[in-house]
Amino acid sequence: MSPLILRALGVKSVEEVHAAEGPLSFLPDRGDRLVATHALLANIPAVLTTDRKTFWAHRDRLLDLGLRVMRPGELLDLYEPYWETLAAEFARRPAAHPGLKQRT
Repeated sequence: MSPLILRALGVKSVEEVHAAEGPLSFLPDRGDRLVATHALLANIPAVLTTDRKTFWAHRDRLLDLGLRVMRPGELLDLYEPYWETLAAEFARRPAAHPGLKQRT
């Protein structure tokens, strides 16, 4: 955990990050504050959620802190071009093993 992250959040300890009066106080649920705290301190860029009441409702404020809130479908949409490119690459390659059938 980087002291620079704590400084950027305006606190001196990890406990202050997820405290009810800390920088994540806009998240009413302690569990949500803990998830956001761990993501921020571990330098995880995004949280996937289907929770529209807390994380999704506060996504702009979390983004201001460096944490992107995404719905699972958004992540799938981001990966779709990668999967299409990968599938095309494997389709053009010959089968690696003589007994292995190539998908079409």
